[in-house]
Amino acid sequence: MFYQIKQYLRRYISKKIWNQRGVFPYYGQKVFFPKNSLIFNRAIEENVYEKENVILMKQLMQDETTVLDLGANIGLMAIPLLALNPSIKIVSVEPSPNSYPYLAKTHQSSSFKDRWQLINKAVADQEGEMEFQLAKPEEAAYEGLRNTARVNFTHSTKVACTTTDQLWHNLGKPQVSVIKIDVEGADLLALKGALACIQQCKPHILMEWSKKNIGAYQLSNRHLLSFSQQIGYQIYALPYFTKCTDINELDLLYQLTENFLLSPTTAPLTSSVRDEIR
Repeated sequence: MFYQIKQYLRRYISKKIWNQRGVFPYYGQKVFFPKNSLIFNRAIEENVYEKENVILMKQLMQDETTVLDLGANIGLMAIPLLALNPSIKIVSVEPSPNSYPYLAKTHQSSSFKDRWQLINKAVADQEGEMEFQLAKPEEAAYEGLRNTARVNFTHSTKVACTTTDQLWHNLGKPQVSVIKIDVEGADLLALKGALACIQQCKPHILMEWSKKNIGAYQLSNRHLLSFSQQIGYQIYALPYFTKCTDINELDLLYQLTENFLLSPTTAPLTSSVRDEIR
């Protein structure tokens, strides 16, 4: 009990100090963030932001490959992966005017700059400019191309938009082992713009599929199931890797989780990958 109280006090004091400074240490790096940021608060409470997803991606990413981090926010998923595997490269894509300046500042001070590339654009199924919904800086983790009503959006702005395939082509078509995508409901649009990359690289796809978000895009579970079947992928509900083989299973499981893994049916997950995260 004493140890738990001591840990709580240390975390509370550190949180107060770091929040005032707008920067905190994370995997040996300095991470910059908007004061009172929801994503910062969550990282401190969890110690490792989305730890289960970090462990999973560590298992799935292959040496000497590229990881696409679509919807990077302030970089809390990219930094642990770069620290855990010195052979990978990460491309972090973030369009938000509220988040990108902090991500860029973190990148600039990072010791991973030679393996970490930033792109200040949104990803969808087309190129050009698109409307982007803005919230208060501390709530920027919920910003996206549509108003999902998860927070009170203050106004919208135009942002540059690209497809994952165009991004991949511009990078020289590297071998991509993992795509992590969290773009507040536009996830399926971004994947539809990644068909060439998916066909050639067969990456594992870690994605958010939230009933709070997909309604803003007039999407349903049938759209995700149809897409996964089209590309020859199996859907797993996380964190227990429960297979979603039909619409009834997917309808049930997405009531329980927002995190899903899409993996090629030709490369089923090994027991060691499943056991590592459980």
